[in-house]
Amino acid sequence: MTINSIVHPTDLSEACIPAFAHALRLSLLAKCHLDVVHIVTQRDAEEDLVPPQVRHTLALWGLASESDPPESIGERLNIKVAKLQFSAADPVSGVIGYLRRHPSDLVVFATHGREGWMRWTRGSVAETVAARAHTPSLFFSPTARSFIDEATGELLLRRVLLPVDHDPVPGSALPAILDFLKLFGKTELRLVHFGTKAPEIPSTGEAEDLPAAELLPDPAVEGILGEAERWKADLIIMPTAGHDGFKDAISGSTSERVVRHAPCPVLTVPVRHGS
Repeated sequence: MTINSIVHPTDLSEACIPAFAHALRLSLLAKCHLDVVHIVTQRDAEEDLVPPQVRHTLALWGLASESDPPESIGERLNIKVAKLQFSAADPVSGVIGYLRRHPSDLVVFATHGREGWMRWTRGSVAETVAARAHTPSLFFSPTARSFIDEATGELLLRRVLLPVDHDPVPGSALPAILDFLKLFGKTELRLVHFGTKAPEIPSTGEAEDLPAAELLPDPAVEGILGEAERWKADLIIMPTAGHDGFKDAISGSTSERVVRHAPCPVLTVPVRHGS
């Protein structure tokens, strides 16, 4: 999961701030390109290359001054703000179209429900985009704990919960997951399976360092949410495989409920079929 480009669809409402801060910090961490896709309902004649929200955050982190020209900030930090206008009746097509024209390695969503024009959760816009784009996606529910200090940009990711199951088999997603975690230095990765027999985890390459999956009796959704809360996980990572199986790529009820109610951000990583 080499990250060369991150896309963050947003309506720039207050509920999107945590997701935006993580998208910005991750782009700086990975030294990659960031597209802040600003969803607008009326055409804006004046393009804002770096909106006030971006400049303010960078100023808090000591990376820029709010008085710096937007052009210089965008060029120096490789930040681009793209504004899209499309019908409120079909926001999914607008975001998907942008991702097709500008392929991304990671999409960062705020699932803030009833607040803001996009109404991500109520309309399942973020979940539908993630399923159709088949791209690793990072989700922030309204109650999710941040793993980045929004005031300083400090990284706070220490504990990562990885639920694994037989469908999909997580094998092909593991290299991407481990590559992503390398960005944060030392983290504690905990594998859990809700059932009586855990799936086989590949033991080649870097995957040899993975711990054995713990067997837990709880139902999948309640178990994931409960363990994330009890263990104080900073991030949940879920392998996904289209509409099939227990990790149903955000379109089915299991993953939707985890994404919407998790006490921390959720990263979904697509699994190749047959892997």
